[in-house]
Amino acid sequence: MAQTTLLYVNGRQNPHERMAELTTAISANYKIVVLGNSLPMWVSSLACEIVECDLHDTSAVITIVNKLHLNYDFKGIICWSETDVPLRNLLCKSLGLPGMNQEDVRCCRDKVSMKQRLHQQSNLLPKWKSVSSLESAQNAALEIGFPLILKPASGSGSKGIFKVNKMEHLIDACSELNKITRPEFDAVFERFGSEWIIEEYVDGPEFSVDGYVHRGDIYITGITDYKSDTENFIEHRHIFPSALPSHQQQDIRKNAREIIGLLNIQASNFHLEGKYSTQGFKFIECAARPAGGYISTHLLQYATQNQHLKNYLRVCQDLSPLPNPEITEYIGVKYLFAHKSGVYRGCENFEYILNNPFIKHVYLHFQPGHKILLPPNNYNDFRLGVIIATHKNYDIVAQTLEKAASEIRFHIE
Repeated sequence: MAQTTLLYVNGRQNPHERMAELTTAISANYKIVVLGNSLPMWVSSLACEIVECDLHDTSAVITIVNKLHLNYDFKGIICWSETDVPLRNLLCKSLGLPGMNQEDVRCCRDKVSMKQRLHQQSNLLPKWKSVSSLESAQNAALEIGFPLILKPASGSGSKGIFKVNKMEHLIDACSELNKITRPEFDAVFERFGSEWIIEEYVDGPEFSVDGYVHRGDIYITGITDYKSDTENFIEHRHIFPSALPSHQQQDIRKNAREIIGLLNIQASNFHLEGKYSTQGFKFIECAARPAGGYISTHLLQYATQNQHLKNYLRVCQDLSPLPNPEITEYIGVKYLFAHKSGVYRGCENFEYILNNPFIKHVYLHFQPGHKILLPPNNYNDFRLGVIIATHKNYDIVAQTLEKAASEIRFHIE
């Protein structure tokens, strides 16, 4: 029987996540063609063909993919990052493969459209307003009240999120957001970059919900606990599965299903983020793609014995997902951040990590000589590495990650 061929549109920029994306297909006996602006050469050792082209030139990409389709007869098109969701679904439409229509794609990329789509579930959303200038932001702040959150409508990875406690700080936050929400700063702002959102600040534990949708049926892999800093809302730790009380998890699952249904996500993974406040479930945002930050490629893959992303590849082909095995261990990731701007010269104090059997992976992202800028000047180059740990006890995973992160010393000049 001939092998099925899938088309990958780009991939995560991190090589460890990208490797997991590629090996998922290979372990499931698929062939893959990878399309991207610029692809590392090692990808060619795993793909049957790599094609470099300008992904911003949509008509040219469609022409290229139509020609590739004649040779490979793609059964599904897969994407991994926020910026590639619209293109993936345009290509699906062009080839008659399962995907989403562009209106539904916009509702998963543009957070203003997303919140408008969910108007009938407004009780699940923080109070919010769409703004595009300092004046409109000030008017919205007076209506919503402080503290509040100012953020871009098209961001991802916690880029450009500001907590504002009073009106004087709003001026500075709007000025910073004007600099950030431009495609030359980050490609994620190429669409909807001029749209911002002001919403009420919601306290409470953070979480994400991940799963996939096949022909309208919503399958939830599980809930992940988040930890973020209180200044830039940069996520610094995730543990799966969640340790939230069972009644809260049931409420999260119920509301997540309602939201995914209203957003009409189809033939795709989803990654939904929220908080559980004193008023209950509060929705933050949802993407029509797998989670980044090692969540899908390492945490959920490990916990489901590699089934989570295999099911993503299945629903992208209009195949029903297979059951996930019982989850028997907790697994967490701790991100290692630079403490200041400068030039990275190296790191030390790995003894604790090397001698701890609960630590599964340590990845360092950059070579010495890497230049570092901290947020809000740069959101991509200050995460210097990650630690991943597993154990049957949630608290031991959390303690192991925090202890290991505190031991490592980064040298920055």
